[in-house]
Amino acid sequence: MTFSHHYKPCTFSAGWLIDIYEDGRYIYKGANPNNYITFNDEKWRILSLEKDGTIKIIRNEILSSMNAWDTSNSCPVTYNTSEHNGIFTVPNIIYLAPGGGASGCNQWTRPATLNTYLNDVYYNNIDIMSKSKIVSHTWNIGAITENNHDLDKQVKDENAVQWVGNIGLITASEYVRANTNVEQCGNLYDLYFNNNVICYVTNWMYISSTSWWTISPVDSNSHQVISVFRSDYLGAIETIYSQNYIRPVLYLSPDITLSGSGSKEEPYIIVN
Repeated sequence: MTFSHHYKPCTFSAGWLIDIYEDGRYIYKGANPNNYITFNDEKWRILSLEKDGTIKIIRNEILSSMNAWDTSNSCPVTYNTSEHNGIFTVPNIIYLAPGGGASGCNQWTRPATLNTYLNDVYYNNIDIMSKSKIVSHTWNIGAITENNHDLDKQVKDENAVQWVGNIGLITASEYVRANTNVEQCGNLYDLYFNNNVICYVTNWMYISSTSWWTISPVDSNSHQVISVFRSDYLGAIETIYSQNYIRPVLYLSPDITLSGSGSKEEPYIIVN
């Protein structure tokens, strides 16, 4: 079957559902929906159909090497008071967070080390035909509270800060929203502390025994971001001292046409 994705989302295979947290957006949920797509001669998977018609996809497999999220020596912060840790400062002026030696920074736009790698080295190694289907897009990179029960607030916090670029990573909430077990796996706190053994069986993004980065920084620590851990829980780790795998994410043009069933055996292919 051949179709344009401009048709109603129900023309995609089972597992395609309305994203209740963002108007006009559709996502794939569940243990193993038919959301496979061939891109750059590799298997990727469709994350979402965005309100603007673009298709957001994630690489099905991790990249072969493990990387730090960022290797900066210090992280710029804004102090809103005249005193911080006993040091007098001018309010609302950006300073470098004190700390000895390399500490890493969770500001994606600085740019973070992974940002530079994905949008320079990795992007430039994508084949020409595939690269022509990528669109530069707005990414949600706002900081979130690590242990929270409120996914709606978490999504709003992520969406409060944005960056425009070609290649990125998933947000922490996108991992949570891919799970169909809303009662036990419907927020970051439960995934982190309580139900990780239960939750991985109803989330297609899970990769056994593998830890990988998200794009979401932690609001309480300028050197930490959220990671998807190998035992299927989400938690904060240091940007520089931790080595995690990468699953690149990108947006495909709204003008493409797809063919196929989306199954692992017959993934969608880009016709034009």
